[in-house]
Amino acid sequence: MLVTRPVLSHVEGARTPARRFARALAAALLLVAVAAGGAAADPTDDLREGDKYYEDQNWRKAAAAYDRAIRQAPGQVAPEAYNKRAGIYIIQKDYKGGLEFIRKIAKVQHPGAPEILEQEALMLWATDDKAGAVAVAEQVVAKRPSAFSNQALIGTYYASRDPVKTINAYEAYLQSRPRDQEAGDELPLVRLGISYLTRAQSSLRDGAGLVVAKRPSAFSNQALIGTYYASRDPV
Repeated sequence: MLVTRPVLSHVEGARTPARRFARALAAALLLVAVAAGGAAADPTDDLREGDKYYEDQNWRKAAAAYDRAIRQAPGQVAPEAYNKRAGIYIIQKDYKGGLEFIRKIAKVQHPGAPEILEQEALMLWATDDKAGAVAVAEQVVAKRPSAFSNQALIGTYYASRDPVKTINAYEAYLQSRPRDQEAGDELPLVRLGISYLTRAQSSLRDGAGLVVAKRPSAFSNQALIGTYYASRDPV
């Protein structure tokens, strides 16, 4: 026993520094990995660079910066940045690529985000999917009534279909669109005016209909109804 104890102590003493070294090395490697991973997952610099080039209208460099940020940390990129990246697809008229970007990348990270759906609606409209574009646009304005671009789509689509929806959309458009786009108000104002008249005529027709339902001999109201339907319903 007197011999065994010193031998055992010597072996333990030999193992302890080795274990300590191994643990220290593992901890150091872990810190390095965490630091490297954290640096790679921070898209702040690329997003800032993308915003700068976007303001300068350097679309190629802005797109490259946003793409780097999204590749690094897609979940840390805000919907607004996805909106701008999608907007560049529209500016470059790459609607196919833009729709693929939205559906496979942007909406995966932020499903239902109006900032992203707004651009999807514009792309669908540009590819002649009017009904699909309006369906998406209506989701957008329900969450963001100030999305004037989508309000304009809705107003245009319903101009010959539904005067109430046309009025609601164009009134919201005129309230929200930037002042520097005022030059594009002529057609919305014309359509808005026609929709006001159509709604007024509908109200007049409905009122006249109530009258003649009770008094079929009310010839003046019969004349109003006949005038209203002259170009709409021969029966």
